[in-house]
Amino acid sequence: MEHLLNWLKSTFGTAATGVKSGILQGILHLAAVYIIARICVPWLLEHTHETILPLILGRPPRASFQFFFSHLFAFSFVPGLIAGFFNVKVLRHGIVRFVWVIPVAILAYAFVFSAPGMYPTMILDSDFKQALHFYFGGNFNFPEYDSYRELWKHTPENFEIIRGYTQFRITVPAYVGTAYSLGGWVSLRLASAGVRPASRVEDKSW
Repeated sequence: MEHLLNWLKSTFGTAATGVKSGILQGILHLAAVYIIARICVPWLLEHTHETILPLILGRPPRASFQFFFSHLFAFSFVPGLIAGFFNVKVLRHGIVRFVWVIPVAILAYAFVFSAPGMYPTMILDSDFKQALHFYFGGNFNFPEYDSYRELWKHTPENFEIIRGYTQFRITVPAYVGTAYSLGGWVSLRLASAGVRPASRVEDKSW
């Protein structure tokens, strides 16, 4: 047990250095980004729709699925920003500044090679407006279903559901990753500004 604790401290601790520790720290923060994107974002959206909005409106809101897909950006960026800020406040890992690279790279690849109006057309002939709407646009319009199971059942026949699911699967991690890195960067800057130069401890691994 003591050996395990020492390994965790040397790998993920604030004084951990080296390429190996940096890679493992990056994997740790990247996992946090995808946990937020896959678990926290749906939970926040559902909790807001089912609990908070009825208290504000005084009645149950309608169109839960359209609410879910139409507010992906806000419910992705805000928790990512908060999580990045406070995680780095505790762990002080400089690698967090680059966590956004992988989810954004995946989004960029999907945008070029999978978005409607793009590949395999020539880049100058591509329909960027259609592609941007597919990966970033809101204003979803599809029938309301009784459950997520019924929603996914009708996915192949409804382009709007495909668009919403694609944004949840590919665009949301990019939102979260960008916000997470931004929050971590702000946290590191504030910590550096608040420490006297004589006692300042820098993460020199990255």
